[in-house]
Amino acid sequence: MSTIIGKWNVVLDIVTENQVLLEKVFHEILQPIEKHLSNFLLINTTIRGEFYPTKFLGITTKHNVPSETKYYELDAVDKQLLQELSTNARAEYTMLAKTTGLPATTVAFRIKRLQKNNILLGSTMSIDYKQFGWDFYNIQLKMQQKQIKKFFSFVSEHPNTVFYYEYLGHESWDLDVGIIVQNTQELQRVVNEIKEKFGDELRIQNMYAIGTLIKDNMIPPGILK
Repeated sequence: MSTIIGKWNVVLDIVTENQVLLEKVFHEILQPIEKHLSNFLLINTTIRGEFYPTKFLGITTKHNVPSETKYYELDAVDKQLLQELSTNARAEYTMLAKTTGLPATTVAFRIKRLQKNNILLGSTMSIDYKQFGWDFYNIQLKMQQKQIKKFFSFVSEHPNTVFYYEYLGHESWDLDVGIIVQNTQELQRVVNEIKEKFGDELRIQNMYAIGTLIKDNMIPPGILK
């Protein structure tokens, strides 16, 4: 969850098992603040995505959001391990063994199994780009479906992009792209490059600056109950 500068004031992610629960959680969040809202929007399912938090450092490791959903039954130990890793992704097997009461070899086996089943997609760092003199912008786009694959390749290789997500269920846009720049001139250059590359095949619907990170992307405790 972050404050933003633009059409909206705050943006946040919600994780639920299905559409019914999504709407329930969404309205629970809205209830205490609804009288203070002038407008809000709920964007539905994320189809796919990638993020590259360290690209600007010359480290090109990418993390994927799988395009296909495969359900995996977590037991109590799996949930405990995921919760621990959510708060400290650098936790060693010996440390996790103490919190779970399992041998370190069993912890290692469990984590490798979670990785094999795409439950754990990897670990990354949370970076405050502003500390490096970068500003963070999000661009919402609508694009012809036939150009999506070409666009993803472009975003993956561009030095100023840090993520993309493709959504399902919104008529005005279906793509989010995260961009980091050091000034507005550089932002304009990146936007012009996107327009020149794809022309009439895309429409920029909205763009806003990311302000203060209020809550990082960690596994909500309720998900693992």
